[in-house]
Amino acid sequence: MSRFRRLAAPLVALALLAGCYLPDDFRADMQLAADGRYAFVYEGDLTQLQFLQRIGTGELQGERLADYVGIYERDLKRDSAFSRVEYEGDARYSVRYERSADLKKSRQFSFPRRNGAFLGVRINEMGLIELFGDSLPEQHREELIRRGFQSRGTLRVWVQGEVLDHNAESVTPGAPPLYQWTVRSIADPPPRLLLRPEG
Repeated sequence: MSRFRRLAAPLVALALLAGCYLPDDFRADMQLAADGRYAFVYEGDLTQLQFLQRIGTGELQGERLADYVGIYERDLKRDSAFSRVEYEGDARYSVRYERSADLKKSRQFSFPRRNGAFLGVRINEMGLIELFGDSLPEQHREELIRRGFQSRGTLRVWVQGEVLDHNAESVTPGAPPLYQWTVRSIADPPPRLLLRPEG
């Protein structure tokens, strides 16, 4: 039995997180400007939690499993910013994602989903540009960690403008400066940065 199948069998509660994809083995790069423009690239893996749980319970096998591989592949590809989606087994997909846009038009960007954002940027209620991430509920994080699942990778953000607050692990001076987070666990605090908008 694979590592992910051992993980998935007891995680019935994760069915509540139907749209949730967890990142792993990733590098994510973003350029963020005070005028609201951004460019984002993600290369790495995404594991679909409800799919993982259903594999672990033995509910999906044979042709039915193959059908669901396609269902979640199509779910990701609904967003045309995914240029690569390749199934690796055990509910895990290797992906490449690229998007650039303007927050003045969209107000918010969330990756990979609005209801489960590993990373997002938005114009908040105070009019500031906010980089943020979401966390799984504590009980789900603890269960996944207990069973050997982790999320690891690097997030790098080059920021043009005045940063008011952040929780980056390191800042490298430059034009523009580089803010970096090294993700070692799903228990790590989500990334956070506040940028004063231009004008």
